[in-house]
Amino acid sequence: MGRRLVSLTGDNVGDLPSPCRSCVFWEAGHRQPDPTRKDDWLSTVLLDWGSCGRLLYVDGQLAAFAVYAPPQYVASTWAPARLLRRPVRTPYS
Repeated sequence: MGRRLVSLTGDNVGDLPSPCRSCVFWEAGHRQPDPTRKDDWLSTVLLDWGSCGRLLYVDGQLAAFAVYAPPQYVASTWAPARLLRRPVRTPYS
């Protein structure tokens, strides 16, 4: 069984499975599919920060992947901070 771990690049972003290939929820903060926007985001992060993902291939097939970036490049990372400002309700409060 051959395994290969590579950085996510503009050349292999097309290997991401659907719907992940066109999903820009974390990158742009909306759920409308937009593969061009994902490509633009990837290019920006690669140029400004560096590698922002890994792809794992097993026997030539994509088996797993991870996409990551600093918070300033990920629009939806701001949402949890807004949620934390709300009072926490428990069944006992």
